[in-house]
Amino acid sequence: MAFTKLMGGVSLSLGTLLSLHAMSLGQVSEKDLLKGPAITKALPLRVPPDDDELKKLHSAHFNEALAEVGLRWQHLIEDVISAEQAIEPARHLLTAGQQVYGRPEDQLTFLKDMEELANYIESLTGVRSQKEQKRLPQLHAARGFRLDVRVPLLKAKRGAEKREK
Repeated sequence: MAFTKLMGGVSLSLGTLLSLHAMSLGQVSEKDLLKGPAITKALPLRVPPDDDELKKLHSAHFNEALAEVGLRWQHLIEDVISAEQAIEPARHLLTAGQQVYGRPEDQLTFLKDMEELANYIESLTGVRSQKEQKRLPQLHAARGFRLDVRVPLLKAKRGAEKREK
């Protein structure tokens, strides 16, 4: 995956940069973003009845957060909630996913899915904030959430690179 360095040493995937560039040029419409990220349609985790009680609790927390993210994404698309209201359960999902996925490969996959969610929220909020300046605080919240996802994702990628060596 190609990455581009920005000022301050922040790296963004090429896809993210292209999306943000297209959005800034007005080439990405709100309608283009409505299909949504894959994680908003993901199935809940199966929890075997003989699992450890703590693992069951982590899985239940993950499944509840996943269900809420799907519902809130739909509400965000319908423009009945703010970006902040969509980000709140996404933060819970980020925490729960990091507890549920113990294998580094699984964590990396999950964090990439979370990055996609964060990018969608940011892009949709960005398109809407171009139309209404009052949405700028929501755009900052969406950018903050994307950065919250990027930190553990970068750590997971660096860990994967070390394991490959």
